[in-house]
Amino acid sequence: MPIRLSGKNDSTRGVLHTRQQGLLSVDTFAVNSLSEGQIVINQERGRQPALVLKKNSRLYKSYLSADGNHYVDKKLSAGELDYRHKFTDYRTFIHNYEKNTDGAETFVPWNGTGEQTSMDKATSGFLVPFDMTCYKILFRAEPLDNMTYDITFKIYKQDNDQNADEVANYTYTDTISNDTAITIKRTDFNNNPKVDAGDKVGLSIDFATDPGNDTVDFYVTSVWRVEVVL
Repeated sequence: MPIRLSGKNDSTRGVLHTRQQGLLSVDTFAVNSLSEGQIVINQERGRQPALVLKKNSRLYKSYLSADGNHYVDKKLSAGELDYRHKFTDYRTFIHNYEKNTDGAETFVPWNGTGEQTSMDKATSGFLVPFDMTCYKILFRAEPLDNMTYDITFKIYKQDNDQNADEVANYTYTDTISNDTAITIKRTDFNNNPKVDAGDKVGLSIDFATDPGNDTVDFYVTSVWRVEVVL
């Protein structure tokens, strides 16, 4: 039911009418260009329209939405977040292992520290709960005797069979220093390193030559962009 403003509320109606007349649409503005308490609609090129209020010589902005999506310019702070459908975050996995590398392809562990020669072991495969994309891999080995060799990183998946299908690979060819971490980024891979929910994923490391005469400690961490659907 609409609210009628009449009688002693005429002054209130006048204030509202004045404010409505002052609701201007502007492309650019500055703090000094607005009056105290003034509200304007602002839309910058390529951005959502926003309501802007000048209060106590400061500007307050709230974006408007036509599609249900909401936008903020900087940090979003909340006392509690309750996800009802979908969100995206980044998750890390530790793949550390110890081995006297023999030059054969090694499938790193996702659980525990037991590396394998295939992804068909409980430690070397991970059952993917949501669509995931490898964002980066951090790698460090110590000690190293041979500093110049190629290292190939491969991501595999098994969908509804036992065939290990290669998803993406990258070969690191630069000189690596002992006790120094290297980073492989998503854009370094030859294909998009993405696996789907329900796939089993495996990660392997293959040295062109033996990097050390004795047992080497390998520190491997992968970071994945995870699209969580509840």
